Amino acid sequence: MKQLVALIKPTILLSTLIIVTVYVILALTAPFIRNKSSYVAASLDKENRLEVAMSPRIVLVGGSNLALGVDCQALSKHTHVNVVNMGLHAGLGLNFILNEALSGVKYGDTVILSIEYFLEDGNKKLMAQLADVNPSAISKMKLSLSDRLRILVSQLQLCLSSTFYKIINKQDDPIYYREGFNKYGDLKTHFNQKKPTAPSGSVVFTNTDYVNGIKEINKFIESVKIKGAKVYFTYPAFQRSTYNLNKEKLNSLANQYDKELVCPILGSMETFVFDDKYFFDTVYHLDSIGIQKRTEIMLQLIRKANINNVP
Repeated sequence: MKQLVALIKPTILLSTLIIVTVYVILALTAPFIRNKSSYVAASLDKENRLEVAMSPRIVLVGGSNLALGVDCQALSKHTHVNVVNMGLHAGLGLNFILNEALSGVKYGDTVILSIEYFLEDGNKKLMAQLADVNPSAISKMKLSLSDRLRILVSQLQLCLSSTFYKIINKQDDPIYYREGFNKYGDLKTHFNQKKPTAPSGSVVFTNTDYVNGIKEINKFIESVKIKGAKVYFTYPAFQRSTYNLNKEKLNSLANQYDKELVCPILGSMETFVFDDKYFFDTVYHLDSIGIQKRTEIMLQLIRKANINNVP
């Protein structure tokens, strides 16, 4: 036993030393190599608008189906209220998306949820990128100890790759970057850009049950209500061919939402299924014409539900 303890102690000390060293490296180098123009860095601007935008407000909460899916300037013009588009990336995980919005929701707000299908866990590399430019984001993520270690490793990898890109002067993505968002939180840099041959993200869903995801969404809804705000749900924009491929599972998901969600649902799943020609580079990202169509539908639903007494 003593021999075992003698072997374990150095291992623990070495592991601790490695972790501390990694933290020190990240802390010292991050300010010099951090990409402040990265796509996920836009979370800082979205959080700021959520903090300072005057009431009454409509707050859109979800992933990139909102970032590349709604014309919030037009929505604001026709509803006569400030609109805040918090949509950024589904890969940041359901918990972060909900917690980030919850931290800035105020009394009297109208929150409209539009969550990508079967969204739960986030992509750890993407979450590491976010944590690098927006350290407070970590507190809004649901992370196990192993998740935190994976993000730490990803941050170290990001540190090394960012240093390399700085040296070779690699150009930022021409579409997905922080400054590409307008003040409302919409991304329009893809307008008039050549579309990929086929959108990425064409999927065959294997999920059959979203009970845990809906539980998290319902917790968010109840917390928003406690703050004195209202919550509504709409389905995300989705490519028709991929919808048809997954129709049975998506109909099952819609039934779960109908039975279990504790807020009103605006429209149906099929309300937001659009022809393939209206999509840009993924099954959730609309082009300029698609965005116009979806915005008009959302405005009609807002009027029908008499949200904020919109004329």
